[in-house]
Amino acid sequence: MLKFLIFIIVTLFSVSSYACFSPPPGLIEEHAFEAKVSLSIAVIFLTLSIVLRLLSNRKRIWVPLLFVTTFTYWPAYLWHWGQAYSGACGNPEVVLAFKILACGFGVLFIYESLYLYKARRSKAT
Repeated sequence: MLKFLIFIIVTLFSVSSYACFSPPPGLIEEHAFEAKVSLSIAVIFLTLSIVLRLLSNRKRIWVPLLFVTTFTYWPAYLWHWGQAYSGACGNPEVVLAFKILACGFGVLFIYESLYLYKARRSKAT
């Protein structure tokens, strides 16, 4: 009876598990392209954030640089972790890490643009 119960449990839960030992053709290239696009967007946001900080307050350039050094820990950890366990067919850790990096630098860009707007507005009055 116990063997039959274990067989039923393993059969039911094996449907929800999925291992991808050989990904479909083109999936690796698609993930590489997604990672490159996300990294490019992150670099663009970072560059624009630093330029906006230079335009608003040169003496406090350390603010976006400090954000970069503290924020990039998690995507770097995910990237390193993804290198060890690569081969996922869904959303690999490397692509996820670069997407998180792009979103974080997007938040930095929004902060710097609002700071520049506030600085320009205070100088105008």
